[in-house]
Amino acid sequence: MNMLMVLRARGKVTIKELAEALSVSPPSASAMVERLVEMGVLVREHSQVDRRVVEVHISPGAERHIGQVEDHILHSLAEILEQIGPRYAQMWCEVYTKIDQVLLRQEGADPDESAARQEFAK
Repeated sequence: MNMLMVLRARGKVTIKELAEALSVSPPSASAMVERLVEMGVLVREHSQVDRRVVEVHISPGAERHIGQVEDHILHSLAEILEQIGPRYAQMWCEVYTKIDQVLLRQEGADPDESAARQEFAK
């Protein structure tokens, strides 16, 4: 799932870029990619800029499926937040924001990314 989230955020990437984003070795990333290519989840293709470079990305079918799952999760979360009421929903958003800030600090992420995530939580 982590690989899919990286690929959704970045689009087409090389195995080396993917390995760096996942903090794994390129051979490990390559093995994971190979299994997902065989399953039809990922597509491996030559770069349009440099035909020697191979890039991977999520297949259109898998992208649609991931989008459907994401929509289902967000809809379910919205229903839960509606049922618990505005007071607890606000508390949940505050906790979510704090957790996100801690995770971003651990990753050394850009503060602007945190602001975008906080906006999503609202």
